[in-house]
Amino acid sequence: MIILAKVLPQINTLAIYCNDFNIANLFPENRILANLRHLSLDIAASKLLSLFDHGRWNLESLYLSALSIEEDEEVISRLIKIAKGEDPKNRIGRIVIYGKRREIEASHKGSLNDLDVFQWREDQPCPPFEGFDGR
Repeated sequence: MIILAKVLPQINTLAIYCNDFNIANLFPENRILANLRHLSLDIAASKLLSLFDHGRWNLESLYLSALSIEEDEEVISRLIKIAKGEDPKNRIGRIVIYGKRREIEASHKGSLNDLDVFQWREDQPCPPFEGFDGR
């Protein structure tokens, strides 16, 4: 982390694929990634919730996989709240979900409203990683 402490504040676009790492450890509350504007994640839903609980985010865009969030209604509800600007700690201008919207709707049997607050990329199964540029 000592070496990364000099590099991380310079990063404005980041893509991470990791299910067995507690991502909140990489993004502590001390705002080491204060310049981050675009984040692409393919992580477990529980790790995503931890990420939002342990930091303050001000992103232009967040890219997620439908597969990683479809089983956790609490995460989806939190993302909806963030996308609508109703989360006091986290500001994200655009949340893009990669995967099938109907799979999320089917697994929650209509208990979710406001899925239109997300942008959907149903033609791709997962968020971009290689060559990710925040678009």
